[in-house]
Amino acid sequence: MNWKSLFILPFFVVSNSMSQDQELGFGCLGLVGAYAGYGVQEYDAEGLNSFITGFNQLYGDSLDKPFDEFGSAKGVRFGINFFRKNYSGLILTFKGFYQALSEKKEASIKSWQGNIKNSLELKYNHLALGVDVGTTIFEFLDWKVIDAAILYTNAKLVSSVSYPGQSTQITSLKNESPSIGYSFGSGFIIHIIENYISLEGAAGYSNYKIKKMQYEDGSYLSNLQPPGSPVEMLVQNGGFTAIVQINIGFPL
Repeated sequence: MNWKSLFILPFFVVSNSMSQDQELGFGCLGLVGAYAGYGVQEYDAEGLNSFITGFNQLYGDSLDKPFDEFGSAKGVRFGINFFRKNYSGLILTFKGFYQALSEKKEASIKSWQGNIKNSLELKYNHLALGVDVGTTIFEFLDWKVIDAAILYTNAKLVSSVSYPGQSTQITSLKNESPSIGYSFGSGFIIHIIENYISLEGAAGYSNYKIKKMQYEDGSYLSNLQPPGSPVEMLVQNGGFTAIVQINIGFPL
């Protein structure tokens, strides 16, 4: 099964369910809600950290401030619930979301003209389809026993260098190819206005990779120490993730 099939599957499930239940939402999509939130994502940036270690070694004698390591990104999430139904206490939800994450580090090199400021910013996003399986604990509180999703990940690395008295030079690299990963976790939903507004918190683990990064001319990001060897894998894996979001429901 390829990734396109994984993205299409939930729509077939929703469409089949709609023929049996008229409470699913707007038209053929069965839209029953939307949500927005803010989250933290830990990740293993072994390749990127190897690159900045080489940078710090190369300019070690001149560094006023070295690069710190990458490993914790933050960002926003926007999503929709295609289908949500309570089956005698078992709550089933099919959803999709877009999450944009970033982390930025800075370094400063001393020169006779003044400090040369360098920055690196890793920006990446997840396009995801997922499923929640939960249950009601109290009238105002649901427990998401399983919160799982398939992740389609793209990334960009932005490098900037600012020389004293000159304009900032910005270089952007893109990942060689997107990757497919997954996430799973658990969480709780507090109903503020039943069926309309709720507050959700979830935590779990994400697994994904960010591979080689390319310049516009097709060349790859390479290590500085030793020089010339490409950074094979910018991010080896994901890690702990946490999200807080507000849900807006449209019961029909």
